[in-house]
Amino acid sequence: MFSMSSQSSNNRKRERLSSAHNLLTAYFRHRKAVLSLTIIIISFMFLFVNTSYADEVIVDYSEESIPVLNEELRKLRSDIRSLNSDIADIDTSVAEGTVVQVANYQTGEYASGATAIFQDDSRPQITEGNEFMTLAFTPTSATNKLKIDVVWHGSGSAASNILVVALFKDATVDALACISETKTNANWAMNAVFTHYMTAGTTSEITFRVRAGLVAGTTYFNGKAAGREYGGSLASSITITEIKT
Repeated sequence: MFSMSSQSSNNRKRERLSSAHNLLTAYFRHRKAVLSLTIIIISFMFLFVNTSYADEVIVDYSEESIPVLNEELRKLRSDIRSLNSDIADIDTSVAEGTVVQVANYQTGEYASGATAIFQDDSRPQITEGNEFMTLAFTPTSATNKLKIDVVWHGSGSAASNILVVALFKDATVDALACISETKTNANWAMNAVFTHYMTAGTTSEITFRVRAGLVAGTTYFNGKAAGREYGGSLASSITITEIKT
């Protein structure tokens, strides 16, 4: 026979285990519940139910004495193993081609610069043109793909000229991609739109840079020589989409 104090201790332990099991049972009935909250609950339960404590319960109290307590303990262990397996499968359950995250920078603010980007058969260099937009992005997987969309609005000071808009990564000298457009008259509006697709290659932060320049003359961003146009609503932008592979 157990003493009154032992029975009271058993009751308290049984209540804690029963509460813990009820929480886990509720989770598996609602598997789309917020995972972070469940992890907090499981972490709290481990303060009371760990391997050494579970072994102590089985040793101190035989199945003949308190079969319900041992059965609850076995269920709790099984539920915790199942939950750990579910957590491990979360990342792999994302289908290929799924959009993981999207980042965007958009501006209609005015800027200008007179550094040229030359027309020849070499990649634009990071020292050429003027930098008009940047966007920092941290991929979640090095093997995922990044789709980078660039939209650039502006004009140039010189007629019969060529505008080049180029995309750069961090401090890498060579451009990732570029686009060129021929302009006939000075101060004509020019729109450059292109997309670059690449493997992320890292899970560290990457800063993407958009630089633009004429072969000769001054480049105006989101406006003309007189200044900004359309009240800052011109939608020059960089949009980065990370895609699961």
